[in-house]
Amino acid sequence: MKQFRLRLLDSQGVRDIDQVEAFVGSDQSGSFSIWAHHQRFITLLAFGLARYRCSQQHWTYIAMPSAVLHVEDNLLQLTSHRFIIDSDYHSISQRLTEQLLAEELALQTTKRSLRHMEEQIIRQLWQQARDSY
Repeated sequence: MKQFRLRLLDSQGVRDIDQVEAFVGSDQSGSFSIWAHHQRFITLLAFGLARYRCSQQHWTYIAMPSAVLHVEDNLLQLTSHRFIIDSDYHSISQRLTEQLLAEELALQTTKRSLRHMEEQIIRQLWQQARDSY
């Protein structure tokens, strides 16, 4: 079977995976697959799981917050903030869920902090306006 190279670029570095036979991902339009010698292609992958398969192996799953996918010259390149890679679907699904919950809690904390800062600024502006009269 024909093969291509998969390159993962994230904050941890670069990881090249050779002898990839198939890649399955999803973007806003839905799921799609990439095979060797695919036409030049670029898209933004959605949050979640993608998967790839090397020759004579089972599927390997990639969890990501989102990623830019670029295919050119038999090289599929994914660029993201972070990748989690695992061959066990249940394990990676659990890790992805845990990461999503942790990020959601951090986002809520950030939103509360921003709301508090906005309230403080409004109070200070109101106080300055009241003192100037």
